[in-house]
Amino acid sequence: MVKLRHPVKNQKGFTFFEVVVTSVIIGIMVLAIATMTPAVLNIYQNNLNRSQSRLVSSTILNFLLDELRFAQEVAIDGSGNLTYDSNRYGSDVRLSVDDPDGDGYGTLVLQGTEDQWLPFDVKQYANLRVKVSFAEENVGLYRINLTFANRAGHVVNGVSVVAQALNIR
Repeated sequence: MVKLRHPVKNQKGFTFFEVVVTSVIIGIMVLAIATMTPAVLNIYQNNLNRSQSRLVSSTILNFLLDELRFAQEVAIDGSGNLTYDSNRYGSDVRLSVDDPDGDGYGTLVLQGTEDQWLPFDVKQYANLRVKVSFAEENVGLYRINLTFANRAGHVVNGVSVVAQALNIR
């Protein structure tokens, strides 16, 4: 058997105090991470909603500008919906918001004659709700206001554009 020439002086290991201090430090670090995680996720979700709303607003506005550019008989009805005769979808097309909650926000709806739903992809903005308002600024010039809110009702983004109907009689 081989003997150590210099025996180790401290063979006790960690003291109870060192273990408690280390546990407290690790606990504080875990608590700090757990506290920051919801805030970071909230910031991420807000940025995602803003990004989606920008993409969707661009898509919706491009669609509306294309529709209104060649529309005929453009009018804003008593409930604020935009009605027009479309080159693509026929006469008496109505653009409105399906608002089940009554708060002004909902899903954008494009309807033709006899309330048939026209092909407008609403799956693109399933996490967002939109509020649309129309105003005639001048003969043939229509202001379109889009406001997006998340499911909790917080406004995420808003955009406004003026469209010109070229086929005015």
